[in-house]
Amino acid sequence: MRNTVLLVVLAGMAGCADASPAPQWTTSTRTSGDTTIVRTSRVRDSDAAMDVREGLRIGAADNAEEYLFGEVTRIAPGPDGSVYVWDEQANVLRLYDSGGRHVRTIGRPGRGPGEYGGSNGLAAMREYVALWDADNGRVNVYDTSGIFINSWPVPRNVGYIDGGLVFDTTGNLYVRQPLGDGDGYLRVRVEDGAVLDTLRFPQLGPPTPQLRAIGTAPGIRTMRQVPVPFFPGPMIRLSPAGDVVSGTGKAYAVTRFHPDGTLLRIERDVEPVPVAEGERRALEDAITSQMRKLDPAWRWDVARIPQSRPFFIDLVVASDGAVWVRRSLPPEERVGIASNAALPLRAHDQNLPPTYDVFDANGTFRGRVVLPASAKVLAIRNSEVWTTLTDDLGVPYVVRFDVRPREP
Repeated sequence: MRNTVLLVVLAGMAGCADASPAPQWTTSTRTSGDTTIVRTSRVRDSDAAMDVREGLRIGAADNAEEYLFGEVTRIAPGPDGSVYVWDEQANVLRLYDSGGRHVRTIGRPGRGPGEYGGSNGLAAMREYVALWDADNGRVNVYDTSGIFINSWPVPRNVGYIDGGLVFDTTGNLYVRQPLGDGDGYLRVRVEDGAVLDTLRFPQLGPPTPQLRAIGTAPGIRTMRQVPVPFFPGPMIRLSPAGDVVSGTGKAYAVTRFHPDGTLLRIERDVEPVPVAEGERRALEDAITSQMRKLDPAWRWDVARIPQSRPFFIDLVVASDGAVWVRRSLPPEERVGIASNAALPLRAHDQNLPPTYDVFDANGTFRGRVVLPASAKVLAIRNSEVWTTLTDDLGVPYVVRFDVRPREP
């Protein structure tokens, strides 16, 4: 087995002569068989911070219906700066131009041609926008003028998922599906829905353990299911180039599976974020209280809450192939968790600012991005981050943030 080691020092942009030393970190690259391992070390988060500025905001508290959002769950940026927005509450797909002006509403609710009952995925490219109509079990394709082109059935409805549709660089569409012995994607020709090939996911180990309780009262079969808080689980994403990007958060390691069989492993040297003992007890007490409302004899029968948070809690692959790794953060202040808290408890969310480490497609560390606490990331196109954001009055907006290297 051949091993090579290359050390590269990455320096920030040069400042003026009397400025403080430019930030720097170390990237080591080595090969092991078919795997290239790129590891970033000696990063100070403050030095790696990138400039994040609001570039566009769509929506208003008092305006036309097209600008009043309910629950936006999917966003697909177009290549010309336009953006497709799926509003789950209104059950509608709308197109806005690069200035945020409403262009048209595409399709309508229903079961006829070009109509839809829900969304399991949304993707856009140069000529088309594709909507996975979950309720009707099909994928609808429209052209950029909003005209319905065609649709085709999907083999199975896999429920609500992220990344259900992805256009590849050649204009074909990946549709996420169960494939017998695991999940994967069908690669489909847009024009007629013909399946060109399949892409199976790598095996990443068991999913996050689930806590379950079943009602014991006569005639009641209600079940409650909650994932074990802070337990790392498999995350799998697909890039437009057909690369599968995956990780679990158990270690700071993200693996990129290339179509040619080679692997790229992206690592970063960071310290784990502990879960305070008081926080663990509060979460366990809250879950136990809720579960015992269904089953008074309920007890923890699977893994307990870990002592450390996962190193990361989400992965996003941008349209340029860059990998955005959402970090776990220590809470600045943790309030008590009431025993009647709603379940499932999403201990990862914590209302902390979404914070991402950004790596180029080749594994080179680009920098650190911090977004407003209420931002929900729904799409990333190159250096544009498309989110939903709620203002102080609770009014939801679609907001695009533009990310650039920070000036010295």
